[in-house]
Amino acid sequence: MLDPSGLWPNWLKWALTGAALALSIVTLGFAVPAVLTAAAAYTAATTAAALATVATAAAAKAALATVIIVLASKLALATASGLGVVGGILSTAALSIAEVDRKMGWDRSHHINNLGWASFGFSIASWTVSLAGAYTSASLAFNAATKAGAAKDFVKYSSFFDTPIGSGILAAAKRMVGLSYKFTDKQGITTFSKIYGVTRFALRTTNFGRAIEARSKTAPSTPAPEADPSNFSAQPQPQATGSRLTDMPSSSASYYQAFRDEATRVRQPILGELFQG
Repeated sequence: MLDPSGLWPNWLKWALTGAALALSIVTLGFAVPAVLTAAAAYTAATTAAALATVATAAAAKAALATVIIVLASKLALATASGLGVVGGILSTAALSIAEVDRKMGWDRSHHINNLGWASFGFSIASWTVSLAGAYTSASLAFNAATKAGAAKDFVKYSSFFDTPIGSGILAAAKRMVGLSYKFTDKQGITTFSKIYGVTRFALRTTNFGRAIEARSKTAPSTPAPEADPSNFSAQPQPQATGSRLTDMPSSSASYYQAFRDEATRVRQPILGELFQG
């Protein structure tokens, strides 16, 4: 990825990109089995809701709604990590091309810039899906707090973050920063999973900031200044391949005419001397 500001050392760019890519791959590896488990639970809940009696229909529908939100939450995590993997691969490719150019003296900044924009697009998509995942966590916490408040022995909420709205905000915030991350539902949230989630969030945030900085400071390509017609022969201007092919007949005709004029100019004095002699 391009770094027009020069604030990021080359080794640090490799470290940040590689670490984020590795964590995205690990997260995706744990997320896919969780999605399959949630999909199986959704199938079972759908069957139970279809077979429910009048007395158990309401409970079955509520359970199905919860299972749907859980499935959406798992899908959001898997999708966000998958998009992160693609974005990390594109960033790694851009860094690799830049490294080869530095050693070989080449300049393929156009390709590097295109890879940077593609990686930036996947990063935006990944963050968007992560926000959707945070919404699912907020929905689950909101529903749980609402259910607790409707219990017969309920007295009052002990704090704002125990209310439906407060618990939803807290759950969404924890989901975004990684404090509620868990590798598997069986293990649950552990100290290591929190450290892992926060580290992944820090890497994603840092790399996203780098991407924004690189995209904002990448100078757009400006048209070449108009050259003096008298310098065309000494300093030919580069053209696109399609333009060169299109202008080839007219260029050949112009060159031929210029050659004839020059030959006539040189030949006239010689012929004049021969006639006089």
